[in-house]
Amino acid sequence: MKKTYYLITAMILLLGSSINAQSPKEGRNGRKAVFGKKILERKLAYFKENLMLTSKESVDFEKAYRKYESEKMASRKVFKNEIMDKVAKGKANDLSEREQTALIRKKIALDQEKCDINRNFQEDLLKILPPIKVIKYFKLERQFNRELMKRFKNRKSKARGRMSRRPMPGTPPPPPEE
Repeated sequence: MKKTYYLITAMILLLGSSINAQSPKEGRNGRKAVFGKKILERKLAYFKENLMLTSKESVDFEKAYRKYESEKMASRKVFKNEIMDKVAKGKANDLSEREQTALIRKKIALDQEKCDINRNFQEDLLKILPPIKVIKYFKLERQFNRELMKRFKNRKSKARGRMSRRPMPGTPPPPPEE
C-alpha cells in the first residue's frame, strides 16, 4: 500500500513539473504569433481577391508585403524593447537627463525608420502594380483594418453576452445551409 502511495505521489510530481516546464509567457507568445500569421494570411488573401491581381502581380505583391510586415514588426519590437519597457516600468524617472534625451532621440530615429519602411513599400508597390491598384490597395487596407477592429469590438461584446455574426474580412463565406 505504501509503495503504491509513493509511486502515485512521484508520478503526480513528475507530471506537475512537466506541465510547468513551459512558462505561461511562452504559451501566450506562441498563440499571439499564430494569431498574427493568420491575420497576415487573411489580409493577403483579401488584397489578392479584391485587387484582382494577375499571377505575377500576386507573387510579387505577396513577397513585397511579407517583407514590409516583417520590417514593421522588427521596428515595433525594437521600440517596445528599448523604449516602452523603460517607460512602462517607471524607469524613465531613474534615468539621467542625458539618458532621457538619448531615449527620445532613439524614438525619433525609430519614427524615421517607420517612415522609410512605408515609403520603400509604397515605391515597391508602384513597381509591381499599376497606380490604380496601388490606390485601391490603400483603400482596402483601411477597410480591412476597420473591419478587423469591429470584429474585435464585437468579440468583446460577445463575451459580455451580445452576439455578432460579422465574418473577418478575407474569410470565405460560410457554406449555404440546406
